[in-house]
Amino acid sequence: MIREGKESTANQPDFVTPHSPARVSAEVLAGVLEKFAPPGRLTHDHGFHRRQVTALAAAFSGTHIVTGTADGNVRLWDAASGKCVRVFDCGGPTLSGIFTTPGTNRMVTAFLFGNKKVWDLETGDCLSTLSNHPGDPVHCDDDHLFCRQNWNVRSFVRGKGPDSKRSEALIYDVNTGKTVRAFRIEESHISSLAVSPDGGKIAAAGDDQSVRVWDVVSEAMLYQSRRWLKRPVVVGFSPDSRSVVINLTDGVEVRDVTGPGASSTIALPSLKVPYRASHALNGYRLIENQIDLLDLNPLSHIRVIDIRTGQVEDTHTFAGAMELQSLTEDGRFCLGFRRGWIDVWDMESHEMTASLSTSREYNGYAGGYNRIATVNGRIAISREESVIRLIDPASGGPARILPAGQPVRDLMATPDGRGVLTMLNGTVKYWDLSSGRCLREFGIPDMELWDDLPQGAPVMAVTPDGRHLVLPSEDGVTIHDLSTGRHEGGFPLTEKTGGPCALYVTGDGKRLMAVAGPGGLLRSYDLETGSPIAGFLPDDMGPFQAFCMGGGVLATVSRTVLSLRDERTGRLLRRYGHSDYINDILFVPSEGRVITAGLGGFHFWDREGGEPRTEKPDNADGVVTFGGRPSLSPGETRIILRGRHYIALWDVETCRLLWRDDFPRGNRIRKIVAFPDGKRFATLDITGTVKVRSIETGEPLAALHILPRGFLWETPPDDHAPSGWLWTDREDLIAVTAPSKGDRGTRVFHEGEEEHGAYLKIYNNWRMVMARIDGGDAYGKHARLYARAADTARVAKGSGRSPAALPDGRKGGMI
Repeated sequence: MIREGKESTANQPDFVTPHSPARVSAEVLAGVLEKFAPPGRLTHDHGFHRRQVTALAAAFSGTHIVTGTADGNVRLWDAASGKCVRVFDCGGPTLSGIFTTPGTNRMVTAFLFGNKKVWDLETGDCLSTLSNHPGDPVHCDDDHLFCRQNWNVRSFVRGKGPDSKRSEALIYDVNTGKTVRAFRIEESHISSLAVSPDGGKIAAAGDDQSVRVWDVVSEAMLYQSRRWLKRPVVVGFSPDSRSVVINLTDGVEVRDVTGPGASSTIALPSLKVPYRASHALNGYRLIENQIDLLDLNPLSHIRVIDIRTGQVEDTHTFAGAMELQSLTEDGRFCLGFRRGWIDVWDMESHEMTASLSTSREYNGYAGGYNRIATVNGRIAISREESVIRLIDPASGGPARILPAGQPVRDLMATPDGRGVLTMLNGTVKYWDLSSGRCLREFGIPDMELWDDLPQGAPVMAVTPDGRHLVLPSEDGVTIHDLSTGRHEGGFPLTEKTGGPCALYVTGDGKRLMAVAGPGGLLRSYDLETGSPIAGFLPDDMGPFQAFCMGGGVLATVSRTVLSLRDERTGRLLRRYGHSDYINDILFVPSEGRVITAGLGGFHFWDREGGEPRTEKPDNADGVVTFGGRPSLSPGETRIILRGRHYIALWDVETCRLLWRDDFPRGNRIRKIVAFPDGKRFATLDITGTVKVRSIETGEPLAALHILPRGFLWETPPDDHAPSGWLWTDREDLIAVTAPSKGDRGTRVFHEGEEEHGAYLKIYNNWRMVMARIDGGDAYGKHARLYARAADTARVAKGSGRSPAALPDGRKGGMI
């Protein structure tokens, strides 16, 4: 049942009293300002990544997880609590991999062009920098780091000569960085490399279709072969390190490399699909996966083979594309991917134990590039996002998110532009943009984060006068007074859709439109009585992937067909066919036109008929949409567009982009919401972060992170706040940091320490954050006041020098 909203805020999170310059002692303020002077400048860390996770590994025998982003920000997480316990500033924008030693506390961070660093996970210290050590790491044990290096060599003798190939399998001491072994290969690049479980053997497959196996200690070549047209791939070694498993185009070879022993070949079945099988070793079991991608929802044909006998132990066909990298250590569970879903499969019982909803927006079975690691029977995955999802396959429960946050299902701005509404799982929160606080909460049923509704479809609505909020209920909708939180009523929807409906309130505020695109549902209700509108019966609907309304017209899109209908009756007015697949749709009331977005550009359709006019800005590429609640400026001449990894402002009159903000390593934008003043808009990304931005420039003004028990606002760094301003009621989650000299670990100060308290007294400031959102003169005015207070703090010290920190028990004069 739906909980009623309450006027009381007794159940709201504790409100942190904002600190103003006038309430900070001179010595505390001066001490913090001193620490802000380079090179020992204090800064803060909010405990999560800002960019996509590009590297992932287990640490400390699986009790911890290490993650890294391309800009070199690496974090160590406690898997049990979900807290970030250490941050490593690896430096450099090209982090490509993370490797941890299984039995010790070492970590290796790898960068493009061969640079590597070895770290102590316990202290955070950098033990060695391997800048002159070539090779890309592929494996790490407690003693050695194994790398491969490929070169293209050009001869300059007697002029330019053709390129020749050269490669090396390199082994470094993980503690000292010294080179232990280098196995050189001429005229070939290493395509795959594997190390035996005992670390005593190394096998390399080359693009010259050769396979070589060496003994690490003696450097002897144990095995060498060349299989023309077989394209060998080294799968791995047997648990006893005696045999190497090689995947060939027509079979799998298991070869004993300890002597002249026998080899066996496991034949593949006749190929039913034009894709080569992939393989993974789990003990003595070889798991073979052939994926049929000819269907929208692929099938995976799995065989389990004992490499000692060649006997097939199990065969089964699974729905979806199985990812063998996600196979748990005991080989029992594995992830499969379908469009919009991640499935957890029990490989022994062939049963699906859980299914996690994901984005349906982009075609493809995985919908993004996956980073995966197995952690003590659990599976950690990050899919082009800045968070990790930790799945416990045995429990069948929902995935845990690291760091802990609140996934946001929907976002909208209030008609007066003074607040935003965020829909979470089980609740809707109303945020006041003058204080940054959550004013009240409204209960709703639990909902999947992703669904098959039309792109950007809203699942909550506010009446045009801003008085009432319409939310989904178990069997229909509920209506609340937005200003008081009172429950004002509700009514059931006449048809069940098997999922949520998109909700729209008409411009006169009298009717509610309920839309479910996949089922072709479009119904109209009297908002006051809840009765279906008499005579509203859309004809020949069918499924549709986009929907919008305005100017008395309903517009729907089914693949390449645009349909316009009367808003009052649902009667079909006009239907247009087009060769371009339509991704999204927007109605421009003042011009009586509908704009559709497709790969071929933007198509302008006149509601009275005729052929469309097509425009495409030169720098708008890929799949482009209007992002949900599209942004039309007051003159309806500018629209905010959303690409896969960018947003842009498009001028309709000149058909060009006024600005474009690219974030190839950032989180994808899910929703766009315009404020009625035409100066600001808000974006919601796939991790639930809400950013308020400037329409003129696209730059972020502030970001809201909704925490399980609290909130965190932050602003970008600027001259007034070198690390940005904060506004949070969870100071316990903020770490204050100071860089140390050389490659020593970063100093971290937590709640209760002087540096932590002094820093947050200045920079946890709601007035500055809200002034930044308000923009214009408000932020400049508050910044100047703060600058004067800072100068007063310095002068108050008399000598012009500030103490490093306020000593225990010492109190200074108040400013």
